[in-house]
Amino acid sequence: MKLYILLFLSALVVVFSIIAPSFAPNDPLEVNFNAVLEPSSEQFILGTDQLGRCVYSRLLYGTKATLGTSFLIIFAMSIIGIILGSIAGFRRGLSDSLIMRVGDILLALPEVVIVIVIVSAFGVGILNTIFALSLIWWVKYSRLTRVLVQKEIGSNYVHVARMSGASEVRVFVYYVLPNILPILIIQIALNIGTIIIALASFSFLGLGVQPPTPEWGNMLSEARVYIQTAPYLMIYPGLAIFLTVLLFNYLGETLRLILSVKE
Repeated sequence: MKLYILLFLSALVVVFSIIAPSFAPNDPLEVNFNAVLEPSSEQFILGTDQLGRCVYSRLLYGTKATLGTSFLIIFAMSIIGIILGSIAGFRRGLSDSLIMRVGDILLALPEVVIVIVIVSAFGVGILNTIFALSLIWWVKYSRLTRVLVQKEIGSNYVHVARMSGASEVRVFVYYVLPNILPILIIQIALNIGTIIIALASFSFLGLGVQPPTPEWGNMLSEARVYIQTAPYLMIYPGLAIFLTVLLFNYLGETLRLILSVKE
């Protein structure tokens, strides 16, 4: 029952991130110097920021920017990692060594350094940040996939499938992938929170989503100057990040516990 509730809440958050902007009562980019740092009111539910923009509207639009970008990152890095990990696990030999050595090099470099290098080379922007983070974290999925694939290809049912004339692609798609997919899904669920925090952190540093686009990380960055005069500017996006990360982490842990019990 707990799992179903967490799945429902997670799906609700994903759907809400898509439709959230339609609930915004004001334009999140509209500057109003006559309403700078106003407290909560009927017109501005959560008050206004240093430029008189509606915090509530920016928070809603930030839901789409933060979660949408985070899901793009985790989709890109998981697909790259699973494909390369599957190749390394199946082919072994030179392919395995090459993929793993490249992964070792990337893991040896600090994440911030890689992001800064890519941003310096290609410019500041969310697409470059997505590329940088995907470039860093695919290694984790490739290593996990490689281990899982090598474990499965030693199973009797894989030997039988190969003896029956099934191709390597068919063996992977119909026999290996269904058995390793639950573990990969759990890893993805556990990493969603990490990606959200990483994206918010890089946006906070000015390397992610750029102002004036509302995103929880750059909302925190803009609000840090006003932490004493208007602390609510940091509280609302910080609370949104905390609750969202908590939900997805709890979902991932619950899935992991259920799988371990079944095993």
